[in-house]
Amino acid sequence: MLYFFYDAIDQGIYGSNNEAQKAWCTLYYDGDLSQLIPVDNPLGNKSMLPTNLITFTKGLSLQR
Repeated sequence: MLYFFYDAIDQGIYGSNNEAQKAWCTLYYDGDLSQLIPVDNPLGNKSMLPTNLITFTKGLSLQR
């Protein structure tokens, strides 16, 4: 599972200073999914962005 968190309410101009860089976080979880415990969003659903499913594939990419 790859999780992306971003403060879409109180964010500043993305990356404009050190404080703005605290407005996001990326986490990777490669464990047993049955060990995860769902929790309610303390800000309610109105502050949530929709979820998206992505698929990863192995491949070769050359830099231009």
